[in-house]
Amino acid sequence: MKRLLLAIAAALAACGDGGASTSTSTSSAGGAPVEDGAGGSGAAPGAGGGANGENGGASGCVPIEIGGDVASLVQSIADKMDESAGAGSEAFVVPSSKEREAFAAAVVAALLGDDEAGCMLPPSYRWVRLTDPDAGSVEVVAEVDADGVPSPSLHWGTFASLSDLEEAPHRPVAVAAPHPLFDDLTEMQAATIFSRGRARFLAVAGAHRCSNAAEVDCDGKTEVCNDVDDTPMPFRISDAAHAVESPFYAVHARLSDELPDLSFLQVHGFGSTGCFQAVVSDSSGTWPGAGPAAALATELEARDIGVFHCGLDDTGAACPCGETNVEARYSAGSTDACHEVGDDYGRFVHLEQLHTLREPDSAEGQATLEAILAAFEPIGP
Repeated sequence: MKRLLLAIAAALAACGDGGASTSTSTSSAGGAPVEDGAGGSGAAPGAGGGANGENGGASGCVPIEIGGDVASLVQSIADKMDESAGAGSEAFVVPSSKEREAFAAAVVAALLGDDEAGCMLPPSYRWVRLTDPDAGSVEVVAEVDADGVPSPSLHWGTFASLSDLEEAPHRPVAVAAPHPLFDDLTEMQAATIFSRGRARFLAVAGAHRCSNAAEVDCDGKTEVCNDVDDTPMPFRISDAAHAVESPFYAVHARLSDELPDLSFLQVHGFGSTGCFQAVVSDSSGTWPGAGPAAALATELEARDIGVFHCGLDDTGAACPCGETNVEARYSAGSTDACHEVGDDYGRFVHLEQLHTLREPDSAEGQATLEAILAAFEPIGP
């Protein structure tokens, strides 16, 4: 925690007026050099932490207490996101590298329970606390107003954590949905896994992956944002799974560094039946044989869900195995997740699913949830 607070202080000192500096810096989270004055949001962390400052006492900011559950909050944020941050909206505000690092440091510190970190958030973000009927007490960092109503402007994502680890068992995994809206229902699936499984953390990206037209120079190409034809193009800067410029990536990197025993599960969606019902990988390109990816494949197959094992199976189809996923590369030890693979992929699970596996009320959706909870064993009291 002390290291996090020092990181926040250093980032804020460097950030100054929200990224007005024009010096070049390299993200500590393995990103490419970014001009700090270029593309900055102008909303510097530390500018009041949303409305939290008005609620704070002598010890700093306190969270806004709201009712409801995590899934309902995520759904309301996704609904607002659909209105304002869809494909082609240009809604995702690209932060400077210093803004990105300061934001990530503040988010992770707040999720880990530091009172003052909530005050370090950008003005549009607030630290929220709610009691979920399944997960218990939950800390949330999200773009909401003083009443907890979604009010996004930066579109940097929504993040949550359990705050009562000593009260009941939990699963030491961070569940993430990097492609909300595009991979239909994955944001709700991630929220359900978090709550029902008492996963340690939740992360949902803040915009459609095709929100912005700007491209990144990271490895890989995709046709998903090409409205003209099926020609693969570079990933967009708003694609949280493929852009190191994203605060979503920076939060992942800090969690990966701070909690080396934490596993990561990213839920995605695809539509190709040539890859069976689910595609499971650790994003390395080879099948691990053991670890959380192998465990998930086993649990899915035990429930009669067809699984494509990346690096092992060959159906002749181009199945999505997440080999250019920047979060996977970072947790595997890459120092340049944009361009270089890592060397230890044991912590990360990349799950692609047909739509029926993401549907909460379908038999396949229920079976998928059960498989995921069985693959990640709980720890604690």
